[in-house]
Amino acid sequence: MFPAVEPTTEVGKVSAVSDQIRDWIKGNLTICPNHLFIFDEVEKMPEGVLDVLKPFVDFTEPVRGVEYRKAIYILLG
Repeated sequence: MFPAVEPTTEVGKVSAVSDQIRDWIKGNLTICPNHLFIFDEVEKMPEGVLDVLKPFVDFTEPVRGVEYRKAIYILLG
């Protein structure tokens, strides 16, 4: 589960959190493609942070041996 982060509009913080989420997802899916990712209190996340999920939830072929289509993403408010 990825916990909520403090709301911010600072570009550096938004980018850092986005990078952290992207690396967390890629790392977990490299280990096992059948993962459940739960994002809690998404309304408290900085605007634009969840944009990092779009490439993972779009239809895509495996990238460098990593299968992204078998993961489940749950966003809680």
